[in-house]
Amino acid sequence: MSRWRRVEEAIGWANDAAKAAIEDGDGAGLSAAMDAIVNLHRLTLTPAEALEALTALHQSIIEAYGGEAGSLSGIVLAQSQLSNGQPIEAHQTASEARALLTDRPEAAGAAWVEGMAAYQLGRTDAISTAAEASEGAQKQALLALAAQSGGSPAGLEHPFPTVGLSDRDQALISIEAARSDAVGAMEHLRRAVDAA
Repeated sequence: MSRWRRVEEAIGWANDAAKAAIEDGDGAGLSAAMDAIVNLHRLTLTPAEALEALTALHQSIIEAYGGEAGSLSGIVLAQSQLSNGQPIEAHQTASEARALLTDRPEAAGAAWVEGMAAYQLGRTDAISTAAEASEGAQKQALLALAAQSGGSPAGLEHPFPTVGLSDRDQALISIEAARSDAVGAMEHLRRAVDAA
């Protein structure tokens, strides 16, 4: 069996796992299955093709299971849109997901993507709105980005987090911290390299 055939089979299994998680109301299971689908698509498709496949999956989830299930897949879709240089689409998708997940813990994940997209778009108020719905280190990072975007000196009222984020997110946040903190820039960049 070829490598590509094995990847295609794995995508099929991940799709089945996503559908089962939706039927069981398992948000964590759906998130894990969607992450697997994203990673498997990256092995076989161009970024544009992977985004198209995720968009189609997201639409089929909404049609079959409704908005709340679709909002969970929407978080993954928004992350993919953001990674593919589509912050406007990512912000809209993540905002819609967050609005439907208000009383669920997954709302914080949607808020994180929404805030990062708002930062790329230079929308300070939207970053602050997303920060309010976020939690932990992600909330701290969004508050720091909102302050930075609003012209406040970095690290005074809202310091950038140094722990608590995924490696990828820590690298991104550390780079942003380095841009606004001339004195501590080398330390932030070292943290970004270590996280990467």
